[in-house]
Amino acid sequence: MVFSSNIFLFGFLPLVLSLYFLTPSRFRNTYLFVTSLLFYFWGCGPVIFVYLLCIVLNHYAGHMIHSSPRARAKTILTIILILDLAILIYYKYFNFFSDQVYHKTDFHWSDPAGAYMAKALVDTLGNLSGKGNLWDFPIRTRIEKMTTGGENESLGLLWPIREDALYLSPERNEAGVGEYSYTQESNDWTFRAKPGNQARLLPCTVMFGDSYADAFSRAGFTAYFSEFHKFFNWEFPKKYSEIPEGTRFVIFQHIEPFLNPLLNPSFWPDEIKDK
Repeated sequence: MVFSSNIFLFGFLPLVLSLYFLTPSRFRNTYLFVTSLLFYFWGCGPVIFVYLLCIVLNHYAGHMIHSSPRARAKTILTIILILDLAILIYYKYFNFFSDQVYHKTDFHWSDPAGAYMAKALVDTLGNLSGKGNLWDFPIRTRIEKMTTGGENESLGLLWPIREDALYLSPERNEAGVGEYSYTQESNDWTFRAKPGNQARLLPCTVMFGDSYADAFSRAGFTAYFSEFHKFFNWEFPKKYSEIPEGTRFVIFQHIEPFLNPLLNPSFWPDEIKDK
């Protein structure tokens, strides 16, 4: 939940403000403190304890600064500022200096990261199919300015946040090896290879995924399959029955959408339960 999201603007904020004016004056600061913690807990989970630690440390540091001689007060202020900045740098910027797997200002991973994962999957499936390591396309990157997506759109005050983001250079052109077809549901698509090279390709495969599957596609992932179907990640309980007959591999981007159905005996049709 971010400040520009619908759930904040039309749900959380109106509810908090309404209850604020109904709260007795002497409890309003406490009420705002609790609701603020709830807001941050919604977004960061257990990291809320770091917030609480910072609040306590800064509270007592403020009292010590107020009651200390000038020289000691400056020392306390310096220490608490260094501590606060260290926590900020660790949680917000630490990964900026490591390999850029995710876009810094977005929750999606970068296309090069998707390409390396796609390569690992293709080679693994190739070995399982007795075809060996199949990936033969070099993975190169380029840097472009990224101005849309994720926190870029929600945290920019006067103008959007920009970052140097990694992209594939070039993206693989699959037009010569197969064709994509799209269903009325925009999240689903199918790739079918053109006749003539089937023996070298991986067998029919299905992936339940979302933007990560699309990143695989931009890396040239589907060029190694005779037939590849992508279904939206969270539609597994509805879409599992549409897995084509003869499918050899099924890939899941996340475990959550299918784990509960898999563990629920009533989910499976009678002809599958006994197998």
